[in-house]
Amino acid sequence: RIEPFSTIEDIIRLYGADQVEKRMVYGPEGIGRFDVSVIYPNTANELLVFWDQNEYGKRPSSVSIRKAGSNWHTLYGVKIGTTLEELNQLNGRPFKFLGFNWDYGGSVKNNWEDGRLLTLRPASITLRAQSDLPRQYQGDRLLLSDTENLLVPERVWVGRIDVPLK
Repeated sequence: RIEPFSTIEDIIRLYGADQVEKRMVYGPEGIGRFDVSVIYPNTANELLVFWDQNEYGKRPSSVSIRKAGSNWHTLYGVKIGTTLEELNQLNGRPFKFLGFNWDYGGSVKNNWEDGRLLTLRPASITLRAQSDLPRQYQGDRLLLSDTENLLVPERVWVGRIDVPLK
């Protein structure tokens, strides 16, 4: 229900003042500080609203889903916790993503290798992995989603969904 022309007043009217909190987050590589609105703060359904040009409350630029157990999902049912194997099935073919344990780690390349999840664009998906993942799957490198060692149950899952609003 958040539109590109919504203001903080609109969001408070929609969700209630007690369900909206102002918070500051850092950008990738520690570059930039952003004042965000948090809808349903400190719950599984927490939703972060980023503001255009970091002008708090004027026009939202994107929303971000990051909490496990959230009810938020895409039209295909992709949600926080969706496994790599489930993504492969939903997409209909393997896809590429960046290695883990750096600021852009786990970012799915937007073309989804022309699979069904290509229609998620412009939304972006970021994967997370178990902390004991072998070194060969870490760092600034492309990985394939059908790599057998990554398909171990609960080893890799959706950890973040970002949806641009403009």
